[in-house]
Amino acid sequence: GASGVFRTGDADTVRSARLIRPSASTHVTDIDQTSVALTVKRAPGGVRVTLPTNRNLVQPGWYMLFVTDNQGIPSKAQWIKVP
Repeated sequence: GASGVFRTGDADTVRSARLIRPSASTHVTDIDQTSVALTVKRAPGGVRVTLPTNRNLVQPGWYMLFVTDNQGIPSKAQWIKVP
């Protein structure tokens, strides 16, 4: 799948990355709730995150990208647009 670099000075501590689709709730139900794990590899200046090759898992649109460190603490979300 497509990939990009998430810039961070703490690349050595990043253990996972995840895309979360913005919420669209109605009557306490979010039928579009999506959370997708990404592949993570170290890269100069950060970590390279790679989308799954199955495009059915990641539809085009806006997502919040989070990385989580080795203590389970998530980063502040970065908005990205998947073409």
